[in-house]
Amino acid sequence: MALLYITGSPGSGKSSVKEELVIRGYASYGGGEDGFAAFYNNDTGKRIDNWVTAEQRTPEWRNKHTWKLIPEKITQLKSEAKHKPIFLCAIAKNEVEFWDLFDKFIVLDIDEDTMQKRLATRTNNDVGKAESELKELLADRKLKQYPQNAIHIDASRSLNEVVKDIIVLAS
Repeated sequence: MALLYITGSPGSGKSSVKEELVIRGYASYGGGEDGFAAFYNNDTGKRIDNWVTAEQRTPEWRNKHTWKLIPEKITQLKSEAKHKPIFLCAIAKNEVEFWDLFDKFIVLDIDEDTMQKRLATRTNNDVGKAESELKELLADRKLKQYPQNAIHIDASRSLNEVVKDIIVLAS
């Protein structure tokens, strides 16, 4: 079977894809909502296990903390994926460290305008709601790199179309 990583910029639909895959009976997890990623203090390396709100994620705070995948949890998922396909829908600064653990690396692509509109109107989390954070996310988006074998999916289409494409990739 396979461990499939679904990533993309904030607002690209990772959480919606995760939820739809679960509804369709697949093992699918989200980085933050299911505890596979967290903020880490850059100086101490200590993981912060509680959610940090948009008001708390000031530019100064963000300079001292990084959103990362949790290594032991990703390794465990890989082990579980031997018996069934598993999807991890996330984004993290350290995902490059895990590229070799993922059997497929799927990128949900959206344009900048779509990203900004989705972030402004979504209600499932507060990422990108603060102006300073949005500017940082837009800048990060331009610098983002993916493995050469990454599969890009146009995530500006309907959720149903996107999920159908992802399910085909899992088989």
